[in-house]
Amino acid sequence: MPTRQPHFFALLGAILLLTPTLVAAGKVDAQVTSTIPKPNLLDTGLQGPESPPASVARLKSGLDALAANDIAGARQVRDALPVNSLDQHILAWAIALYGGDRVPSGDIADAAKMLPNWPGMIALRKNSERALYRENPAPEIVVQAFGGSQPQTAEGVVILARSYVSQGNVQAARSVLSPFWRTEKLQARDEAAIIQEFGTLIPAADHRFRMERMFYADRVNSALRVA
Repeated sequence: MPTRQPHFFALLGAILLLTPTLVAAGKVDAQVTSTIPKPNLLDTGLQGPESPPASVARLKSGLDALAANDIAGARQVRDALPVNSLDQHILAWAIALYGGDRVPSGDIADAAKMLPNWPGMIALRKNSERALYRENPAPEIVVQAFGGSQPQTAEGVVILARSYVSQGNVQAARSVLSPFWRTEKLQARDEAAIIQEFGTLIPAADHRFRMERMFYADRVNSALRVA
């Protein structure tokens, strides 16, 4: 990913804020981390036999692997960290957010469920939709994954609408396509892909609405594609 390094340095800064005295004092500064969601220490094994310096070293090795685009290595470190520990949460969050197109949708969904109050939930949702699009699972899996919610990406709209069409539920497919198509500013390739696959399924009124909206937004080429 072209933005991985800036994001990674920002992530390292966040980790330093999370654990400013961990190596030196063997604990996390309570004032610094008071606003950061964290699990109950008694329930997670954070006070287990592994020393804090060793724990930090393992977390750092996972972050280093992520920065080097070694997603498999980062996931391996994540899975080896104590279950539900803060270190595992940090690495799971970082992988789901910055791991790119080699992170399975299941990993991203698990991170979002595990860390509902952490930053970046909208980005995780979008990453999950794009991962589902790449994986192209069975229609029922896609429909279940969205749970009746509206997609937030072009990839999510396409995979969910396609799944509904495969199930014979054209009305549900239109309910996904119409609000997105009427208002969303899209890249040319995404727009062309939606027109090619769903152009005849989208009502003419929605095409006209999009055309007028894109003209108004001074996106002439976009408007002409649906004229």
